[in-house]
Amino acid sequence: MGKPIHQTVHPSGIASAAAVGLPTVFIGLRLDRSLPVEEQLAQVERYINETLAQEFKSVGVIMGRVRDELQQAKAESEKAIADAEAKAQKAIDDLTKRLDATQALDLSWAIGGLFITAVGVFLSYWA
Repeated sequence: MGKPIHQTVHPSGIASAAAVGLPTVFIGLRLDRSLPVEEQLAQVERYINETLAQEFKSVGVIMGRVRDELQQAKAESEKAIADAEAKAQKAIDDLTKRLDATQALDLSWAIGGLFITAVGVFLSYWA
């Protein structure tokens, strides 16, 4: 085994930066400052109402799509449930038919066995 080698590692720093500030929001309100304050407030109110109406309209469209998709999913799931129930009922009916056939065969063998037993009992009286 050789002599150990001493090594020195010098890690470099990681450059990073952070900044804090106020967000800048651009709006389409054109406020006519030459009007009285009441009319300026009315302009702001109209702008807010129009903006909200546009936003709610898009939300309404999205909600309509979601509602339609939910109705479609419900219809498809109901169809899948009906198909599964039909398959299960068919399997139950097939099993019932096979059990009936098996029980009829078992009953035939039982009757044959009783006949053989009766013949054996009858012959045992003569033996």
